[in-house]
Amino acid sequence: ISSNGENIATARWQTSGTEKAWLWLVQTKTRGGWKTEVLPSDKNSLVISGELPDIISVAAVDRSGNSSLPAVFARK
Repeated sequence: ISSNGENIATARWQTSGTEKAWLWLVQTKTRGGWKTEVLPSDKNSLVISGELPDIISVAAVDRSGNSSLPAVFARK
């Protein structure tokens, strides 16, 4: 996660194994609740503007709909 200090941040991720993701399940939590986005496998970053999330969770999804354990970043 990188931030320019003006309520804009970029989250980047990559696979940790040899299997290629079919989709990415990206979930962010702010005071207003959870937001879920499903992204194609060739997109490995997300620009977040406005209220920055307290939690970002990213999981890989295969063609059968199985998801990996999520990688979770929690802001302190």
